[in-house]
Amino acid sequence: MTRGVGKHKFPFNNFIPKDPSVLPFMQWSEANRAFFDRFRQWLKESSYGESALNIYGAAVRTALGYLRKDYWEIDPDRDLPRVIAHLEERSLTQNTRRDYQKGLHKLDEYLRLTLHIPKKSKELRWEHCMGSLPKWLQEDIRAFLQFCQHSWREEKRFERSGDTLFTLSRALRWMVDEFQLQEIEGLTPKVWFAWMDHRFANGIGASSLNAELSVLKHFVYFLQDLGRPVCERFLLVDRLEENKTVPKDAPIEQLRLLQKAIQKQIVTGNAGKRRTGLMDLAWFLLMLHSGLRSGEIRLLKLSDIDWEAGRVRIEQSKDLKDRLVPMSEVTIRALHDYLEVRGPANALPENVFIFRDAPLSKTYLFEKMKTYGRRSGVGTIAPHRLRQSCGRSFGRLVNASMDAICQQEQIFSPWRYGTPRSFMLVSFQGTGASCEG
Repeated sequence: MTRGVGKHKFPFNNFIPKDPSVLPFMQWSEANRAFFDRFRQWLKESSYGESALNIYGAAVRTALGYLRKDYWEIDPDRDLPRVIAHLEERSLTQNTRRDYQKGLHKLDEYLRLTLHIPKKSKELRWEHCMGSLPKWLQEDIRAFLQFCQHSWREEKRFERSGDTLFTLSRALRWMVDEFQLQEIEGLTPKVWFAWMDHRFANGIGASSLNAELSVLKHFVYFLQDLGRPVCERFLLVDRLEENKTVPKDAPIEQLRLLQKAIQKQIVTGNAGKRRTGLMDLAWFLLMLHSGLRSGEIRLLKLSDIDWEAGRVRIEQSKDLKDRLVPMSEVTIRALHDYLEVRGPANALPENVFIFRDAPLSKTYLFEKMKTYGRRSGVGTIAPHRLRQSCGRSFGRLVNASMDAICQQEQIFSPWRYGTPRSFMLVSFQGTGASCEG
């Protein structure tokens, strides 16, 4: 036990595994020992705590000891399932088995990163979704998805294909069972309204039903273009009325408190937490000052930043549209500070924002906003509200700054009488305004 800390220092060299099929650490090759040390250091730099280091380390020691290969000979797709199958045979508790699987998942990530092995491509759950649908309908759905994928970004294709497949097959399975559809022409308004009543009975709201109607109509239009007979009356079914809500921006004071909570993490003594704080501040300001979406933050590449012009290029975002977005001086400084600690560009993905050597996950921004909201006492603020605040709450800060400048220079201020949001975004670039006030 280390003095004054109370934490056990694990004696890897002296540890004999209970499982005789696992090679002890002291009998490993020097290359594997060094690889294990680098793996633990990678976890530390990714802000994992001592508990995770020990649990994940135990899983990796089991894997390397069981496989008895040098790390560069390990095939994650073939060898790691063997380790999981071996663990299933051991008398481990459910919690221990789950923790070991998490550790093996991290080993899979690190092996692919180290050996430059691409991630295993995901597969759609065709059999689960298709169920008992007739063969002709299954073929139509496959052709429809293949057609739709041409208009979706490559990074979004799997996700959107899964969502569309699930939505379409769920409705059609019910319709086939209830109305014995023999052809797509049998999809009439009567069938749709029956499905709508079924969904209402299960607590589904108008917006979700409108989304389902949109997918079904798109599917029917696709078949109609192929020359298939369809029910024209179904294509005339109107959407349901929805309660439209006005986008709600976050109050200026709450934005200030959120930014201060991020900056507190930056000044911490922990290098990993400081790096995370610098990254979080950079994307926070990009969303707030430049109005980027969450998906645009996650997909932003280093090559998309034009430092000389002070702007970023957003390619094929919503509706596959491109646009140029200016950055404030505060955002540019935050990005520079983050990129200094981001890590070597040749060893990481091209994405600007990297957490634990991988692009940000879909839930990262929301979870971080929830964390900083809790620390600052403002509650949970969804990331998209930063984008909504770009043209409202932040715009008022810019207006106040520009009014002061205009009064000093005795020139006319267009902000005083309202300015289009796009013009405001271009114009505030040189003001240096920030949430700090």
